[in-house]
Amino acid sequence: MLKPLLKAQYRLAALMLLPLFFASGNFAYGDGASASDETIVAAIEPETTEISKDARDNALSYPPTLKDLTGIYGDIWLKGGVGITNTPALTDGSATEDTSSDGSDDPDDDGDATDADQATADNDGLDDDQLPDVPIVVNRQVEAYIAYFQTRGKKHFEKWLSRSNTYMELITGILSSEGVPEDLFYIAFIESGLSPVAKSRARAVGIWQFIKGTAKIYGLRVDWWIDERRDPEKSTRAAARYFKNLYDIFGSWYLAAAGYNAGEGRILRAIKRSNSDDFWVITANTKISKKDRKNRKKALKKETRDYVPKYLAAMMIAKNPASYGFEAQMEATALNYDKVKVSTATDLHIVADAAGTTVEEIKRLNPELLHWFTPPNYPNYELKVPTGTALQFAENMEKVPAPKRVKFLEHKIKRGDSIGKIAKRYGVGVKPILYLNNLKNTKSIRPGTVIIVPVRAADNGKNPSTSTAVTHMNLNG
Repeated sequence: MLKPLLKAQYRLAALMLLPLFFASGNFAYGDGASASDETIVAAIEPETTEISKDARDNALSYPPTLKDLTGIYGDIWLKGGVGITNTPALTDGSATEDTSSDGSDDPDDDGDATDADQATADNDGLDDDQLPDVPIVVNRQVEAYIAYFQTRGKKHFEKWLSRSNTYMELITGILSSEGVPEDLFYIAFIESGLSPVAKSRARAVGIWQFIKGTAKIYGLRVDWWIDERRDPEKSTRAAARYFKNLYDIFGSWYLAAAGYNAGEGRILRAIKRSNSDDFWVITANTKISKKDRKNRKKALKKETRDYVPKYLAAMMIAKNPASYGFEAQMEATALNYDKVKVSTATDLHIVADAAGTTVEEIKRLNPELLHWFTPPNYPNYELKVPTGTALQFAENMEKVPAPKRVKFLEHKIKRGDSIGKIAKRYGVGVKPILYLNNLKNTKSIRPGTVIIVPVRAADNGKNPSTSTAVTHMNLNG
């Protein structure tokens, strides 16, 4: 049997993913830099408090025993009165489901599943393209986060719950269609609090907290015009494919989640150091004291060690909030919309009028749009409009001549002007000005010429009716 590290490395090499990870910068750091401010709280540390004796006695021991890892306790009752029955066979290394009639260890079984046994357990009842479900293990770490979310973190968790009804149907549907477990939905709780506009200190963005490099690898567009990390639909599909690749590398959803947070490289080093591919064993064996600088890089940070327990706690509460003392008011309806193709830059005010709605609603449905107009260089861009308005939108847009769909501010070049100074004056980027004016470089301007700036003309004191429509510029890609 291959050693844990060799198995993971073999999967990694087979997938030919290493060049992608280095290109994205994610090989070292992962995409799990959770956002953390009042509106995008995700990085939460449990308070160091005592858990009730009854809760501790009913939880699994830590460091984990064989029984913890194999899930042989069929029913584990937690604080809040929720039991986990028929715990699925675990996929984290040597975990199997107990089948003895009295719930005790089989004296003839050493507790280690063979590869064949594990393959059978993993694939039982699954479609060929569907990966196994996320296993549930309950131990002191998980209980600590359950207790935290019930106390100091309750206000934030209630906010997350209030958003879950909006995004759950959309996200779980995409996860299922991509062949990964729907329960990965709850990772979005701890990543971003289900906020599409969440942004972390590490510049990870969106519900799934993608860093820019990884986002581009998985097909998301990130530039001055648009940030598809903020698109719940597109970013979820990207996250599902990323999780699938991580599972193919590690063969474990817990390690896949840890890799999402910390990066594949760090998890591979942790596997090597602990000589195990079991998350709970790895996290027990990779704690490094602050004084041990020599082995600091080999350690898993506390955020990563706590990532899976936090995720499992969030999943358990969100699936049955009332049993854990939550009475959060769910948002009324799930996110629904129609899609329409908009191939040229178009003012969102024009879009809203055509769809019979407000600019605020268009922005809510399209959080990936970073400005007041649709991207000029995105052929067949699919804009979301309120459900039932696609036909009305198309009919009304036919009545709007192309020159009137967007009007940018005009700026007459003066002596001493530069593209950089103009960009700074109007609070825009240099590259967008170059693109819109078909300029090859920042030196391609002369005093007296007129250029356009991606600022709405009406917002700068100019009458839109007297502002030249910029149809001769580079607006169509």
